[in-house]
Parts: sequence; C-alpha cells; structure tokens
Amino acid sequence: MNETNRNPAATVDWRRIALSMRQAGSLLRALGGTTLANALQRPQTHRRRGQVTLRGLDATVEIIRDGHDIPHCYAESAADAMFALGYVQAQDRLWQMHWNRRAAQGRLAEIVGPLALPADRFARTLGIARVAEDAWSQTPKAQQRQLDPFIAGINASIARAPRPFEAQMLEEWIFPWQASDSIAWGKLLSILLSPAWEQQLIRARIAQSHGLETLAAIDYREDPSTAIAMPPGAPYGDVVVEKADTIHRAAQRMSDLLGLQRGASNNWAVDGRHTETGAPLFACDPHLNPVTPPHAYFAHLHCPEFNAAGASVPGLPGLVWGFNDHIAWGPTAAMMSMNLAVVEQLSDDGVQSLTPDGWVDLSARQETIRVRGYEAEPLTVQETVHGPIVSDIAPSEMERLGGDARAISLHSSILSPSHAGGGIADLLSARNWDDFSEAASEMADFNLCFAYADRQQVGMRVSGRVPQGDAAELRLPVAGWQAPEHGGVPTMTRSGNDLPHIVNPPQGVVVSANAALTPAADSEVGAEFLDPARAQRIRELLGQRAAHTPDTFAAIQTDRVSLPLRDFARRLPDDEFAEWDGDMAPASVEAAIVAATLIEYRRAELSRLLGDDGFQALEPMLAIPTLDIFAARATRWAITRIDADPKSAQPRLRAARERAERVLRRQFGSERSAWTWGRCRQLSLSHSLADAPLIGPLLSPGPFAYGGEVDTVSQSGVLGLRHFARATAIPSLRLIVQLSDDPQAWFALSGEQIHDPLHANGPLTDAWLHGRTLPLLRDRSAVEASAAATRTRRAQRLLLQPEASVD
Repeated sequence: MNETNRNPAATVDWRRIALSMRQAGSLLRALGGTTLANALQRPQTHRRRGQVTLRGLDATVEIIRDGHDIPHCYAESAADAMFALGYVQAQDRLWQMHWNRRAAQGRLAEIVGPLALPADRFARTLGIARVAEDAWSQTPKAQQRQLDPFIAGINASIARAPRPFEAQMLEEWIFPWQASDSIAWGKLLSILLSPAWEQQLIRARIAQSHGLETLAAIDYREDPSTAIAMPPGAPYGDVVVEKADTIHRAAQRMSDLLGLQRGASNNWAVDGRHTETGAPLFACDPHLNPVTPPHAYFAHLHCPEFNAAGASVPGLPGLVWGFNDHIAWGPTAAMMSMNLAVVEQLSDDGVQSLTPDGWVDLSARQETIRVRGYEAEPLTVQETVHGPIVSDIAPSEMERLGGDARAISLHSSILSPSHAGGGIADLLSARNWDDFSEAASEMADFNLCFAYADRQQVGMRVSGRVPQGDAAELRLPVAGWQAPEHGGVPTMTRSGNDLPHIVNPPQGVVVSANAALTPAADSEVGAEFLDPARAQRIRELLGQRAAHTPDTFAAIQTDRVSLPLRDFARRLPDDEFAEWDGDMAPASVEAAIVAATLIEYRRAELSRLLGDDGFQALEPMLAIPTLDIFAARATRWAITRIDADPKSAQPRLRAARERAERVLRRQFGSERSAWTWGRCRQLSLSHSLADAPLIGPLLSPGPFAYGGEVDTVSQSGVLGLRHFARATAIPSLRLIVQLSDDPQAWFALSGEQIHDPLHANGPLTDAWLHGRTLPLLRDRSAVEASAAATRTRRAQRLLLQPEASVD
C-alpha cells in the first residue's frame, strides 16, 4: 500500500504481532485474550448507573445521560464539575485518550511495532513530552488547582474502568493520567494543525529544484503581487530536497496514527438584526478526519459558577466548542506561522550552528524508543538556539553540502513551557467579550480563529503567539544565520489584541472559513490561508434571507455547492456544464465528471511546469497530511491558468475531459448514469485498528456515499490527485446556538458518544450522515424526559459520592 494512502491502522505491525502469537500457540488469545466469539460480543462497559464513592470530590455529583448518551453533570462547585468532565471523558473515550497521549509521548512503537517509529521519532525529536512537563511545573499554583480536579476525575475513572477492547487486543494496560499528558496532547494537536512549516519546506524544495519563477506559477495567491522572498544566503542547498520528504513522512505517520490528517473549519455568527427572534445566532463546524470514535465529545456541566454545554476534546479540560448562559464560542484554524522551518548552517564537525551573533554550540540529548518485538532504538536529538533539528528524524549521516553542513530545525512557540488548558477551562465561566478575550489570550499554544456571540453582539478573535515578520519571507524557510530583518528567525511575536479581532461589526455578521483574515499587503505574520470559497458561500447564503433561524443555519452547514468547481465547469469546452449549479451531491453525475476533469487538468499542468520527472518527485508531497497549497487552492489555480490564455487552454481541457471520462468508465462501466459523485467520494469512519486480522474489518463503519468537496461548506476534502479517494476531512461536529435569554442549541456528531468499537455506527452517526441536527439540552426537566423516553437509557443516572475524610 502506498504510504500516502495507508489507513491509520496499517501502522500496526500485525504481521509481526501475528508471528509472535503463533509462537505463543494461539492467534486469537494473543490478540484479545479471548476467543473470536467473545471478541464479537459487546465489550464490558463502565458503570453508568447507581453510585460510586471517589476521592477528590468535595460534594456529590449527579450524572444523567440523555437519549443521545450526552452526560449532564450536576455539581456544587466548578472543581467538582471539572472532576466530572474528566471522569466521563475517560468512561467513554479511554482508549482514544490513551492512544493520543502515547502519540504525544513518542511511545506508540511500544505497542504497535516498528511502523510507528517515524511518528515516535517525530514526537521525541520535538521533545513534546519533556516540554509539557516543564510547562506544568511552571504553571501558577492557582491554575494548577483549577485543573487538578480534571486530572483527578480521569484517574478515578481509569481506576474503575474495564480494560478497553483495543487494550485487550494489544495486551496493553492503561497507566494513570498526568497533567503533562493533557498538555502534551494539546501541543501535538496544535503542531499538527499548524501547517506553515511544512508548506515552507514544499516551497523551498520547488524553488531549489525549479526556481522561484516556477514556484510562483504553482503557488496560487489571491493577490498575485504578493512576493515570495528567499532569504540572503540561499539557495538552501540539497538539505530541503533530501530531507523534506523524511520530515513529511514522519508527520504523515503521526497524523495517520491519530486519524488527524487536518482539514479545515467554518464558523459564523449574526446579531439580532438578521434573525427571526431578534436573538443572535452562532454556528461552527470543525473539519477533521472521519474516525471512530470522533475527535469531539459532547458534555453538559452545571454548577453555581457556570452552566455550559458543548464539545470537548477528550484529554483536554473544558469545552472547545460550546456555550453557556451568556456566550457561545467555537474556533477554526487560523493557520498562521506559529511553526517555522529554519535552515541551519552547521560547523564542519556538526557541533555548532551559525547565528547572527556567531557560532553557538548545539545541545544534545539521548532518547530510547522501545519497539514491540524488536530491540530498542536509540535516538540522538540535537537542538540549535532556534529549536530541535528535524531533518535527521530518520537515522542517517549528516549531509555535507559544498563544504558546509546544513540542517533543518523547527522554531515553534508551541515548544515553549506554556499551555492552553487554563484558557479552555476559563471559557466555561466567561460572561462577555472581555472575559472571552482574556480566556482566548491564555491559549498561547493554539492558533485559532474563534467566532463569538452573546445576547447582543457577535465577534471574532485569533488566539496564539505568532512570530512577527515579513509575510513574503515567511512563505519559505527562514535562514538561521541571518538577522530577523534580513530573512532570519523573527524575535518579535504577536498575541492578544495584536492579532486580528473584531466585536460588534457594523453589519452584524462575522464569518471565518480559513480564508485570509487581513489583506496580504497588511499582514505582518505568515499564514497558509485557504481558498475563500467557503466563506463566500456562507456569506452568499446568509444574504439570501432577511431573517435566519436555526433551521436555515443547519441548511447552510450542509450546503454542498462548490463555487470554484462551478466556475471551472463554465470554462470547459462545448458549454455542456454551463448551467450546472455546482452542487456536489452524491447523486450528481455532473459533479463526478467536472471533478475528474479538474484532477486530470491539474496533473497535466503540473507536469508541464515541472517536467514529468519533477512532477513524479513532487506528487507524493501533494498528499502530505496538511492543508496544502495545491489541494486547498487547486480549483482557483486551474482557473487562473485557463484565464491567462483561454484559447490555448481549450485543447488541454478537452484532453483532460476525455481522460477523465476514460477513468470513470474503467471504474464504473460504460453507463454514464452510474458515474455518480457519491461513488467517487465515499466516506468511512476509520478505527485505528481497522487492519487487524479477523476483527479489524468490523471496526470501521462505512463506506457511505457522501458528497461535497474541499471548497463546499459541508466539506469533503482529500489529499493529493486521487480520483476515488475517500474523504479525509469532514465536519466532525456541527453546533448551532441561539443566544436568547435562555440559550438553545442543536448539534450533530460524526460518530457515537460512547466508544464501542464493535457497534460504532449508531443513531448519532445516522443523523449526522443525513444532515439532521439534534437538540443539545441543558434544562434539567428536558434532560430527564430525554433519558426516560429512551428505554435503554432510562436508568443511566450515576451519583459520584465523595469519600469520607479520615482523621
């Protein structure tokens, strides 16, 4: 299987595991400690009714699960509410949390074998776990006390949890949770959602091998006048050609293991002038990978300090997308250059790096990676003053380039001893724009663009700590030996009010969908903005009605019209698709033909620019797990090339159309009515162990005919130039909030709340697939009625009792 197409489960070394199992005498017993018949039964579940006595609570907490399995946690203090959140997250998503923290620690090869080594080297080289421990030790005591109950709740749940099904298969035990585990997971998540440094390396590789002119022809920019500047002292040397692939493969493997290929997101809000009730409306839908269990977990926390509901990220405190009695919030990726690729010039003996102030010694540390079934692998990590050297993630000899040695390091504010946990937790009790802004400003690790609404107004704010520099220069790696003003590493950062923000805009509307937040000419930070098509479509649909409702917002969230593909279709020969509306519906034949033609046209045009050999060398990098400059802006790029010389483009478009129809004919037969977009763009919810023998095929729901594409509001993105790739980016949740005096909310989730690997396709999945939203309840009487209305959930009321103190 091609590495870029590998299912996350393929990283498990099942052949090696199976061999050891045969040597032990029983494949099935070694896989799960049970027979296949037992494995197919519903795994033992965590206790969700009755009462348990726990240490760490100040008073009794009541947890009622409604008919959608959402836990409603009623506590007498914020600390006990945070304890309850940790408890229910671990109840329902323990394996997911354990897997993610192992990834952040660089310890996956211990349980899945050598195919996880690239990911482990990636995490160990960045030193994520070590930085997380430092961050917790430097956290103010008051904030530690705020977050300690969450960690205590996780551990109370772990102590009482049956071993997850996956842990039984891999003979793995779940060890206690540490605060640094949450911090490390947050840092890894943030690094994987910040694609600038990978894009810088791709551009550098093209510039090094084909020149800046070719790069400018490939790298689509909304503003063609935006420069791409190479730092003095470049070209970079062969390091960007020889080592960039290694770095991308390591990041790819990490993303595969986590089911986190990185998509995009939408959020928007309108004030009362644009709604039927006169109350502001808010919407958000993050686009992440289709996995089971889903990346988000819904919960409701009620205590004297707050009454908040929404979606959390298992392992992180608080609600990332949510609302309380006063405000609603939800982020998209801001995609600014929090991570910078730095080309370093090393001394001949490889022990020093050149800086603007002269030669400086490298630091070094030793890591040992344990590998299931194999000897442990030693790893030497070197760091410059800018950050860890990432170009030697794979064991290799240092390349000497023209008498010099050059390497690539990663400069990232995420790898500093800070964390976002306090800010996420503070959102729960925020009452207004100022409270919200203060909480967002604490999220130094996360570069996110939050939409905001309260009962009177709407707004938007970017979080994070972002290097300040020339935006043109930050489109390529910076030179570690140069001063900041000459293409070196920026020493200044922007955060808080120095990053884009707005509240109470004159028109009462805010929209973000990963498009540019400021004009390129005004930007003093680098960024990897996406095509503005989704934002444009959202604004277009908002403008079609004078007064909106939650139902009209839900219709916008499920919209599948691609503005760029519609424009591309109108440029095709013979005007066959001139009246096509751009709807990427699963049943659409037009969508399949137009999309296939675009792929063939892109492939041919890239080959013309790079040559066949150059394109073949670059093509694997088109499928890196990032919001890449090629896939994310592909259609606008193609349109720009067509419009530059429409007459000469026509025969190339006609040839692309012919090749596309041949591809569809080979795949689906000669009957054109069978060439539907739903057959081209299918969806599976992938489990991390989907390739396990015998049991694996049962773990991943799908495939489903899905529809949508990278530029539709209901996104369905893929990586690279593959005609029939399954979706790698979907709206993993949808949330709509009406900010009335008693706020009301509706949601959808791309999977089930409680992770049951053998029964992963349930009512929440079905509602999400069919575009339905469900009420996200907070009123206690409604919660109890919902629980009572569902026979199997009627008795799911759990009391967490504090353990009596002992004198």
